[in-house]
Amino acid sequence: CGPILRDPPLDSRKCFEGVEQTLNGLASFSPTLSNPFSMNRKGENGTTISLMDPEMCIDHCADYLFAYAALKNSAECYCGNDSVTVYYNNPSNGTCNSTCAGNPNLTCGGENAFKVYSTITNSHYSYGQNININKKLELISKNSDPRYQGCFQDGPSCRTLNGTTPQVENSMTIDDCINICNQNSFKYAGLEDGHQCFCGNDYTVNGQASGAPNEQCSTSCVGNNSQICGGPFALSIYKVPNNSSTNSTLKIVGVVLGVLGGVLVLLFIARRIT
Repeated sequence: CGPILRDPPLDSRKCFEGVEQTLNGLASFSPTLSNPFSMNRKGENGTTISLMDPEMCIDHCADYLFAYAALKNSAECYCGNDSVTVYYNNPSNGTCNSTCAGNPNLTCGGENAFKVYSTITNSHYSYGQNININKKLELISKNSDPRYQGCFQDGPSCRTLNGTTPQVENSMTIDDCINICNQNSFKYAGLEDGHQCFCGNDYTVNGQASGAPNEQCSTSCVGNNSQICGGPFALSIYKVPNNSSTNSTLKIVGVVLGVLGGVLVLLFIARRIT
């Protein structure tokens, strides 16, 4: 168990009042994504809690390549590309006085006010550079890798895959994580937040898996932005190939077939040994 590694908090642009018309980017996709976006998980006592804070919203909007992220009503996250300064009134920051559901030390907008952030300097935005948003949406919605088990929730403190201390690499890919878990004899590999790798032998709790919507596994892999490596508090889980087959070696065996035209004929056979 331990905290999920996060980016440092970013300064907000300002507090704005207005309607959601310039911040409804998540609803513009087909099929539409959750708008507003929320991040709920089960707490230690089994009740549902919201983990929403500025970094959570910024990460999500950056994953979908939006320029702006905005928080409203403590736990609502909106995304958009249009400059909010054109359409919105700018009240005093005191209007954005709702405590963040996921961090009581920060504010997340107000009842009718948005606290707006730029996503451009966020690491998640850089992970997804040089990839078309339509291609990324396809990657998020469809994963044809036979090893892929799905998108699953990760807890705010205790990991779903808790077999190892997370590996954090600046060049993480799906195969990198699978190889790490394979070398440590684990059955499953999980990628989170674009660059974290977790291993374990079970991703269920009391036999039940806590699945997450595909849209929450939306972060491009640091080492290959044509792959998805989970998301904030969300794991892309893969089955690790059987150790006996992946760790075995090939032995070349030669068999003499005979002599043809004065030339010795050999048949070479590759045999897998463990």
